[in-house]
Amino acid sequence: MQATLKKLSLIFLGSFIMSLGATYFYVPYNLAAGGVSGLSIIINQIFPFLPVGLLMNLGNVLFFVIGLICLDRSFGVYTLFGAFSYSLPVFFMERYFMPSEPLTDSPIIALIIGATLYGIGLTFVFLQNASTGGTDIVTKILNVHFGISYSTGFLISDGVVVLLSGIFISVNKALYAVVAIMVQSAILDYAITGLDRRMVLNIITKKQDEVCAFIMQDLKRGVTLLSSRGGFTKKEKETIVTIVRKQEYAKIKTLVERIDPTAFFYVYSASEVMGEGFTFPKTKQVDKLVKNIMED
Repeated sequence: MQATLKKLSLIFLGSFIMSLGATYFYVPYNLAAGGVSGLSIIINQIFPFLPVGLLMNLGNVLFFVIGLICLDRSFGVYTLFGAFSYSLPVFFMERYFMPSEPLTDSPIIALIIGATLYGIGLTFVFLQNASTGGTDIVTKILNVHFGISYSTGFLISDGVVVLLSGIFISVNKALYAVVAIMVQSAILDYAITGLDRRMVLNIITKKQDEVCAFIMQDLKRGVTLLSSRGGFTKKEKETIVTIVRKQEYAKIKTLVERIDPTAFFYVYSASEVMGEGFTFPKTKQVDKLVKNIMED
């Protein structure tokens, strides 16, 4: 129950952040940056008496019904919650909290801020394996029934919205929408794979014991020793391999440079690491093993 409440809270938070971006930065400049919000902005331009928030709610109901018909019903609860956590705040903010003038005079600034908020909000939602409904459901239908990948499905659905924006609003606004979609995607991609990156260190050093002791005792990280042989010297060596956080990497680098200036050291990043010490806590057995190794 607690896990479900946490999941719903994060979906709501992400959806609400998205609604801020849509209401205060996309709507004032008619930026139809894909999705049901983009469709709603386009329809609002054709029929100004229909509020964007109302159109989003109607659109989400329509897409949700289509999803129930075409997809497994298990997708429904979180999608429905995400959809209305996004569209209902837009409806109320547009109706009761909309300023008379745009928050910024620059459409470029509006695009950047709106896309940033949208991308951050999407990250919260996607990390809970949920969606905000709308054209996300179309993408899922294309994947399930036609074997079209999610990335291609998003491109198709958002591309249709941008095309309609060019026809019914303006080509200039459609181009803005393209840039907004690119910014949203970049933020989403970086937030999911980049914010929690780990550093993979490969170290060949004469001070192997000291480096291993520092990593295991001081940083409480694991170490793997790989047998290697120098191509020029033909000497047998061992390469220290460890995965650490960015701030821990700086500490190891400082230590190695201080105790062995001749060490060979190369680093690359890992977008995701799963296992003990990262996705779940270390066990007491591991701490005991490290202690025994150090005592030996």
